[in-house]
Amino acid sequence: MQMKKGLIIGLGNVLDGDFGVGCYILEALGRGSLGDRVELAYLGDDPRCAAGLIYGMDLVIVVSAFSLGGPAGKLYIWPYRVFKQHLSWIVAKRRVIRRLVQPLATADLAGGFPTEILFIWIEPGVIEGLGLCPEVRKAMWKVVGVIKEKLVEKRLLQRETLQVSPFLSIEPIAARTLASRKVGV
Repeated sequence: MQMKKGLIIGLGNVLDGDFGVGCYILEALGRGSLGDRVELAYLGDDPRCAAGLIYGMDLVIVVSAFSLGGPAGKLYIWPYRVFKQHLSWIVAKRRVIRRLVQPLATADLAGGFPTEILFIWIEPGVIEGLGLCPEVRKAMWKVVGVIKEKLVEKRLLQRETLQVSPFLSIEPIAARTLASRKVGV
């Protein structure tokens, strides 16, 4: 039995403000332990080489900023079915998505289309410069959580990696400090 594999693709240019959020999400994911069955690929504005990366994957998650008319930081989570349904409109609106369609078709023709593809879009606020607006930065961390939960659901990541170590919690430390002060009085 072949082990399951996952791929997270980040799209967008970090010099285009919130449109570079895909890079920041991959950076945040890369700080933690994702194991050897999950790959990260920052493809910037040119995902034409993605066919070889997505071929035979069990789960592919594409993350990027996308203007759909909502407030800055709003999340849109689309399965492949919804992506395909809106494909003609999407490719007319974003060149980077148009460049992703060919690798998806190539992987499909070669018999290595992923078992599941998920698209996560974040509504941008700032469209130029370096860095993210506060709403997109907050959404970025939500997306990191959504991706990790999906990886756990697909058994590509252990649930234990999502838990915060108890010694990092401020509340128990504060409670112990107060208790030790009362005992000493």
